[in-house]
Amino acid sequence: MTQAHTVISDDSIRKSAKEIFETNEFRQEETAYLFQKWLNKMGDLLDSFQDWTAAHPAYTWLLIAGLMIILILLIAHIVYSAFGDSLGGATETSHPYKANRSLEVLEGKATSWRQGFDKANSALASGQSHEAIWIGHRVLLGWLDEAGSIHFQGHKTNTAYLIELGPQDARFDLLNRFTRKYEAVVYGNGSCDTEEIRSLLDELMDRMQESS
Repeated sequence: MTQAHTVISDDSIRKSAKEIFETNEFRQEETAYLFQKWLNKMGDLLDSFQDWTAAHPAYTWLLIAGLMIILILLIAHIVYSAFGDSLGGATETSHPYKANRSLEVLEGKATSWRQGFDKANSALASGQSHEAIWIGHRVLLGWLDEAGSIHFQGHKTNTAYLIELGPQDARFDLLNRFTRKYEAVVYGNGSCDTEEIRSLLDELMDRMQESS
């Protein structure tokens, strides 16, 4: 009796092989093989580097010194960026200011402290005491910020700036009087005495000119 032979087509073989290759067991083995291959390559590179360092000790020390310098600079940059303000050292406020600093502090109302003074005086002359004291107060904060005595940030309160400046500073009294008048006029229903505001603006102008 003749036994029948089953003929397996090429497509069936390819399909079976594909199914085997797609099983989790095969994929895990393939991943492990690739990882081991990568480790072997890294080992070969390290061996080659070790041979190179042994043959070139002078260059090796130069390379190590260069890497150490880069590492120190990176650490210094990270520390400066994270703690520059709190360390009390050189911060952004102690460097020459960009041209747009006054524009930032004055929120676009003027492009320089001089122009800010002119706008404050014009506002006061036209009866806009609110605008005059606002601009004058911002000019004062910007001047103190530029001198490195405070760090201007839009979210800070007026009280925070007084605390930051401190009563030991010769300009504290001027900032304190500006702040009281500012809060009375801008936040409250205080007197809008134009002569008092003009006196504050004139005193600020004199102080800034003396320091320049």
